[in-house]
Amino acid sequence: MTIRSRALILGLILAWLLGAGCSGAPTQHTDPAPTPVEASTAADDAPPPNLQVSYSTFRALNEAKTLSKLMHLAAAGDRIPDEFDRLVDSGLLTEERAEAAKGRFRFFGGAKADFNSKRVMICDRERDADGLGVVVLENLFGTILPWDQLEELVQWSEAMAKGEAGPEPAALRLGARKIDVYGRPKNAPTRVPPRPAHEKRSRDMAELGKLMLMYGDDNRGRYPTDLATLIDWDPDLEAQMGSADELERQFGYVPGQKLTASSGNLLLYDRTLGPDGKNGVVYVDLRRDRLTPEELKSSLASTRESIEGGK
Repeated sequence: MTIRSRALILGLILAWLLGAGCSGAPTQHTDPAPTPVEASTAADDAPPPNLQVSYSTFRALNEAKTLSKLMHLAAAGDRIPDEFDRLVDSGLLTEERAEAAKGRFRFFGGAKADFNSKRVMICDRERDADGLGVVVLENLFGTILPWDQLEELVQWSEAMAKGEAGPEPAALRLGARKIDVYGRPKNAPTRVPPRPAHEKRSRDMAELGKLMLMYGDDNRGRYPTDLATLIDWDPDLEAQMGSADELERQFGYVPGQKLTASSGNLLLYDRTLGPDGKNGVVYVDLRRDRLTPEELKSSLASTRESIEGGK
């Protein structure tokens, strides 16, 4: 018998002894009761449950995310406005929409704009019928949480603003709950037809606009010189949407602008006409629209005039 065979046999015997006990009878083990600290940690780190969300709450989350982006845009790298009316004054929001926002959401502004901050920027004033609420952080991460976790997060955020915050709430340690990870809202259509190509491009442009806003916040209030620069700043973009060459074949980009540019300036436009005979566009304030080729040509000309006049 070789040395290797003997070692294998000895290993099997040892495994049997450890599993059954030296007497040959099964050994009964009793696990010690967890200490209160261990029990608390286990509860906090448990996987988040799936959330069944009403369609109105799901739509409110999208509105809160949009308002947060507009607040960062109005801040232009300085302090976030302290109320929704500031967006009306800046021409970024209609009075009607601002009143609706004030009725639905609490807003926490006035701090220095920081895309890395986990402070709460916007959250629901009241829980919905399912006991859930919308919350968006200053880093633009938005989600829907059970009401007790939302309140805990708001209290932690307020203490953080005063320099008194303790350990991060469980919702932050778990990465919170991205509703798109857990499926569509409970009363949304069960079958959704695929999006037309022009709608996908419009959505991609909106994401590019948001990334450009974040880039500008990190680069002295200036938008990137080109799409390749944006990909260098965020390499994940290439994996999600394609190379700079591929993006430039799809979209036109108007460089040379600052975050403080006129809200009527174009930022991005779709090079391909949609079925309605129009091109999708994104303005520097992240508004989306569709323009005829003649309107697009005129808007590009006025944007370039604005850029030249601002130099």
